[in-house]
Amino acid sequence: LNADLLGKNVAFNQDGTVMVTGSEINSLCVNNGGVLMTYMWNDVDHAWDIYPVCIATASYDHGYLGSSVAINADGSVIAGGAPYAPLGGLVVVFRFDSITQSWNLHGNPVENPQSSSGRFGHAVAFDGSGNVLAVSVFHFDGGGSVYVFNYNSTSSAWEMSVSYNPGVKEFGASLALSEDGSRLVAGAPGANDDVGMAYVLLIKNVTSIKIDTLIGNSSLQSRFGTAVGVTHDGSFLFVTAPWDDYGKVHTFTYTNNEWIVGRYFSVGNASL
Repeated sequence: LNADLLGKNVAFNQDGTVMVTGSEINSLCVNNGGVLMTYMWNDVDHAWDIYPVCIATASYDHGYLGSSVAINADGSVIAGGAPYAPLGGLVVVFRFDSITQSWNLHGNPVENPQSSSGRFGHAVAFDGSGNVLAVSVFHFDGGGSVYVFNYNSTSSAWEMSVSYNPGVKEFGASLALSEDGSRLVAGAPGANDDVGMAYVLLIKNVTSIKIDTLIGNSSLQSRFGTAVGVTHDGSFLFVTAPWDDYGKVHTFTYTNNEWIVGRYFSVGNASL
């Protein structure tokens, strides 16, 4: 197994017993098609069982599946972005069958709503159930977009429910979704000449979205928003700014309908 670029992106389930990581230029199924390497803890053998997951379809040639990865809370559903697949990229979702001990396609691959524009699948995120999927279309030189899809168990299809594009540079470079799927965080590290921003979308329903914007205690060109994370209930989040001095991680708490700036963390320092 040629594990090319293995480990660039990693995601764990809630109890740490299932891990998925991308091997995006691996040619196990097709040339540079990419592989999702899934590791599942075996309590009997006290070892990690390895499941390589990919699709042997010519259209995935040089698709770089695994450029982004996501996993749901119980570790039964995984997703991988293939942003270089034809027609602007796609995202593939798999569900684990405990009877056959295999990963199988979960719905059809999710295609780029913008057709050939951008790199769909640059970042992906799940809610806790694995039935809500967030995907970004990324543009290095312009504004990106974020889409939210819901899994329809009747039609076995992923249906788009929400889309958002604020028109800022590198929007969607990073994504995080709360466990209940109601709060989505998206980073835009290229905004404001690389100072960076983060957007928090409170998704009440498909027609009502509250949007907050965050700017950390960042110096010029700190690329605030390079990585983001959110707690299970969506009330606490962090945003990184790797080019601010030696790098900083900013924290925010949602209190009384607004985001309160908390401490930031840097090398050898935790500031209140």
